[in-house]
Amino acid sequence: MTALRKDLAEIFGVSERRINQLVAENIIPKAEKGRYQLETCVQNWIDYKLAEATQWNNVEYQIEHAKLEKAKREKAEIELAKLKARMCPAEEVEYFMNDMNAQARAKLRSLPAKVAPMLCGKANANEVQRLLLDEIDDCLIELADYTPGLFRPGCADDDDD
Repeated sequence: MTALRKDLAEIFGVSERRINQLVAENIIPKAEKGRYQLETCVQNWIDYKLAEATQWNNVEYQIEHAKLEKAKREKAEIELAKLKARMCPAEEVEYFMNDMNAQARAKLRSLPAKVAPMLCGKANANEVQRLLLDEIDDCLIELADYTPGLFRPGCADDDDD
């Protein structure tokens, strides 16, 4: 028994275009002279629908698929955060923080050599204290002068991800 594409679409409850897709996917054999072998097409359609239902009802498959989708979402969120300059690789942050700390350490360690000549001959403790505090504040201002832009240049070069 044979059927036209229109008849198959009606039997399967799909469009004629979907019948063409099923033929392209080799689920339904190609028509001969515009007519499909009805028995073969129906059996293939049943097998196809059973396989589809089995795949989606497989709990393990659904769990793995959900994990994959979650990983894709997390990756997209990370990429978006990078683009918005909210996040950088840990290596970049570590590099800049180490550099900033090294600069602050060097500045603090040079403080005695810088301040000692200014303190010579000062008899007033308040004046000595004010000079020391001013120099310490200069060092601390450098630490407080953090801007997220410090990290952005290194992050923007991550185009090969």
